[in-house]
Amino acid sequence: AGLAWSLAVLVKWVPLLFVPLLALAGPRRWLAWFAAGAAGVAVAATWRYGGHWLSAFGPLAANAAQETSYAIPHRLQELGLPRALALALCLGGFGIAYVLLARQARAGRVRLALTGCLFLLATPWLAAWYTAWVVPLAAAEEDRAARLLAFALCVYLAPQAVPT
Repeated sequence: AGLAWSLAVLVKWVPLLFVPLLALAGPRRWLAWFAAGAAGVAVAATWRYGGHWLSAFGPLAANAAQETSYAIPHRLQELGLPRALALALCLGGFGIAYVLLARQARAGRVRLALTGCLFLLATPWLAAWYTAWVVPLAAAEEDRAARLLAFALCVYLAPQAVPT
């Protein structure tokens, strides 16, 4: 499983959000397999592209500096909060929630869907298709709060994806 998660990062960076929670809950061999897979990916990428593959992280930083109109930090700005304060509230709230979710993961309850939903509420760059990260997780997990929040995100973002 750890190896599969390391390979998932090749498709999208989002699995990195969940790795610490899985590592806290899983056996040490999970983390060892993840580290081995990540090292293999880094070696293969460096062999193929040199150090240029690291520039793939640039667009992530650029997107974080932008925002979409449906993002909660943007909505807070529309209410009159300065951008920096809106971002600080959302990211700080997510940080606190992530620590609490990490404590639950350490106790054996990994809540990936809820983690993903809360991340989507905090990000300044929010698109409707991002719900594809959380809906399958919410469907698979026995977590009513995550299912309700995933559904609410889908409803909230529907007008962004489907013109009315």
